[in-house]
Amino acid sequence: MRKIIPIILMLALFIACQNTPVEQLKPSLLTGQISNVEDAAALLMIGDKSDTLALDSLGQFMHEFNLYDPALLTIRLDRNRKLIFMMPGSDLEVTIDAASFYDSISFAGSLATENMIMNDYENRDGGSMRELHSLPFDSFHMENDLLMDEALKFVQEASAEKTVVPEFTDFLTTKIKASWASNKLNYPSYHKYFAKLDEKPEMPEGYYNFLDAIDINNPVYHSIRQVESFTESLIYRKTDELHKDSSYSDDDHELLLRFDAVDSILNNQALNEKFKFNMLNDAIKYSGPDNLEVVLTIFRNKVGKQEYQQEIDEAYAKWENLVKGSPAPDFIAHDMDGKEYHLADFLGKYVYIDVWATWCGPCRTEIPYLKEVEHEFHDNNIAFISISVDKQKDYDKWKTMVIEEELGGYQLFAPNDWKSEIASNYLVRSIPRFILIDMDGNILNVSAERPSGKIRDVIAALPGV
Repeated sequence: MRKIIPIILMLALFIACQNTPVEQLKPSLLTGQISNVEDAAALLMIGDKSDTLALDSLGQFMHEFNLYDPALLTIRLDRNRKLIFMMPGSDLEVTIDAASFYDSISFAGSLATENMIMNDYENRDGGSMRELHSLPFDSFHMENDLLMDEALKFVQEASAEKTVVPEFTDFLTTKIKASWASNKLNYPSYHKYFAKLDEKPEMPEGYYNFLDAIDINNPVYHSIRQVESFTESLIYRKTDELHKDSSYSDDDHELLLRFDAVDSILNNQALNEKFKFNMLNDAIKYSGPDNLEVVLTIFRNKVGKQEYQQEIDEAYAKWENLVKGSPAPDFIAHDMDGKEYHLADFLGKYVYIDVWATWCGPCRTEIPYLKEVEHEFHDNNIAFISISVDKQKDYDKWKTMVIEEELGGYQLFAPNDWKSEIASNYLVRSIPRFILIDMDGNILNVSAERPSGKIRDVIAALPGV
């Protein structure tokens, strides 16, 4: 029996503004069974809402919910996931054996045919993203067009053989075209990365004429992951364009430009607010609210959805004990000899902490720069501490890397990896994270500059360093 803990049943969809009054809606019904599961709890997410879905002793479940438009949903069990298609008032029964997730799924109900086609489509070999974007310009576009044509042919033939609702064909076609458009839009950046180029290749005149191929202002399509991804890529592209002519300060610069980019491409108010909320929420979640005052003011003035405002307030409040000047929380970590260290051991010195792990590519990228910074300030009143949040099973891997890479400063290992004090007390959600603490043990910045950034200037300006 395969153990799936936790089980997450994710129905990820964007619920659009409805024309039909709620009291006239017929609820959609999702039922089914998930066998070979030990943990009988599941998390059910519909749009921005989540609830606990209880499986009975046989793994059976039933859930009613309102849909105002057709939508793609995702069933996720641990790291396995499967798309399903539902419509307002539809019923669907899903059967899954957790021990053989992708081979065992079956459907019954009003949209069983559509979902079997969706399942067959998802199981097709779509090729390697790395291989596709490593191709030279002409070869890439030939292959990308071929992938889209073959996928569209699959949908047309499957829909012709069996009776399906037209909304399903529209959704799957939009999903395919959005994937094609995203590949084209991201090709310059991805090709630079995969082909290991120094610069992004220049695209010929008229290359971006395809950008209006997807109706990104139709909320109904935003339950399609590829449409969401395409929209995000458009926002980042527009942000890059705005970088060339901007009067914003460095502190608020990037997020304000992204807000401006959202305004320039999303005229649907609900989508406009949703993307701004996601950007600001992620910025606070991963880096804290420092230097976001101007962005927060604009958000509060321009985003009317109270639910978004409340969630931002809650996200902000989590960091209230980590603002500049607050006492820095303690941590426990050990060096290779088993000696235990606490933050108090470094009182009287500035402290620059690198939270990292051996498996983290961006963390390893910072290592050469961190060595240079450590060398430059070796004789100054500052301690450089690298704390690994590797799992205990990777302790020897961490120890070997420290020795072979000749890592300097204090090299420490945190017990309980992501549940360690350094991770939980400092709200570390992603790594690398760099933290700067003053000589009295107070916070200077819990999301400090990286070694590859401006940290040299920051350290050099510290009084008494």
